[in-house]
Amino acid sequence: GEGDDGHDRRNTNNNKNNKSDDDDDDDEEEDEDDNRCADARSREQSRQRRRLRREAARKPWELLVRSCWAAVLQLPLHAVGSGSHFHYLSGDSLAALRICQALARAAAAAERAVQARAACNLATLLLHCGTAALEESSDGHLDAEALLRHLHKASGD
Repeated sequence: GEGDDGHDRRNTNNNKNNKSDDDDDDDEEEDEDDNRCADARSREQSRQRRRLRREAARKPWELLVRSCWAAVLQLPLHAVGSGSHFHYLSGDSLAALRICQALARAAAAAERAVQARAACNLATLLLHCGTAALEESSDGHLDAEALLRHLHKASGD
């Protein structure tokens, strides 16, 4: 009887050790998954930063308009292009009015922010606001609402 109890305790301890080893393997796999996600997010943020720099420098007003469309239509900014059709993006007459209001507020905020900064222009302002929005991004994509929020913040709104 005593020999069996000792044997059972060793088996129990071995099972606990095996479970612990399995848990460690699961933790390592989760860490690897987290690292892969972080790497992918980091690569996407870098790609989005390069795109933002190009776009803000070449077409700052287009970026501002696309941001308003994306924010009002609740779409990712990358889903709204210069050739996008408003109705194909599920835009309707009420959304058109909200976009007009968003554009008026964003343009006024941009003007106030640029005037408040002596060596600033719209491209520089959008690059700054877009970079701040990218820092907040969980998936590495530039979020239109975050960009507009930073724009209003920069203007003192």
